[in-house]
Amino acid sequence: MSKSVNIWNDPWLPGPGDDKLKSEVINTSYTTISDLVDISTGSWKFGVIEDLFEENIGVRIRSIPLSSLDILEELIWRHDGAEVNTSKSGYRLLLDEHDTGSAVISDSLSRFYNMLWSTNLPAKILVTMWWVVSNFLPTFANLQLRQLNVRNICPLCQHLNESVEHLMTDCNFAMQLFNSLGLPDALPFEDVSWKE
Repeated sequence: MSKSVNIWNDPWLPGPGDDKLKSEVINTSYTTISDLVDISTGSWKFGVIEDLFEENIGVRIRSIPLSSLDILEELIWRHDGAEVNTSKSGYRLLLDEHDTGSAVISDSLSRFYNMLWSTNLPAKILVTMWWVVSNFLPTFANLQLRQLNVRNICPLCQHLNESVEHLMTDCNFAMQLFNSLGLPDALPFEDVSWKE
């Protein structure tokens, strides 16, 4: 029964979905997991859980087995068997979250990632290419998605919103740069995305 894990701020919920509570109303009478446990019976305070949380959250909380032993509890990385947060496990988590909208990463994208990471290029180039394909570049469009107050105009062409797609397909300045490097400025097939 953890006296250190904050039920409102820490990621502690098991199962699929968010592992942190998202609540507009926080009852400060209950702050740690131990506040939700009846010490005399060693079981969850069902009434309190029912009053504080939506039914689906209550089910997730009650699914956590309680121990009668007073063991030191700690937060762990739940997304892999090693229970340690590494760059590799974070990358896999991002790929899994990216896949929730589609059944599986497309074979071509999977082959691309395998080829990308096996090439003999400097790491900074590999990471930059991964950022581009994964739409992780800090473009003005992505910064706006993260609630930053920025003016979304491409600083290169000064015409359209700056997004990864714009930089790869529409920006005249970027197309001139690609041409000077000997790269094609148009896709060979109209039905193929710039990522493919």
